[in-house]
Amino acid sequence: MSEFNRHHLVYERWMYQTPTERRYRNLSQLVVPRMVVVVHDELHARVPTPPKPPLVLLIHALEHIETEDYDNHGTPDNVERLAKWYDWMAYHPDFYHLENLSAKIAKNLKEQLPYIREGAA
Repeated sequence: MSEFNRHHLVYERWMYQTPTERRYRNLSQLVVPRMVVVVHDELHARVPTPPKPPLVLLIHALEHIETEDYDNHGTPDNVERLAKWYDWMAYHPDFYHLENLSAKIAKNLKEQLPYIREGAA
């Protein structure tokens, strides 16, 4: 019988200290509520910590997630949609100066996706 725990798409916890940062990290849409522990451990061993978005990008991500029709918990569909959004933001004229960072966040989410597909219960 498998053991389960939660996976936050946005890790590490210590990086997100302000109320807005914690709200982003703990959004139910960005948390896989039940993930097989062995797969979860492998994800963290193989996928590096995602870059932390600067506050302006983080706030836009919060607004995007909260106003779009995302599932209520961290599903593979949510991960794909958020990765596409970060890819799109890399070319948004208001955030062009964050292009490289936004693309790195999207890449990290895509790297997490196979593990989430395998381990989400």
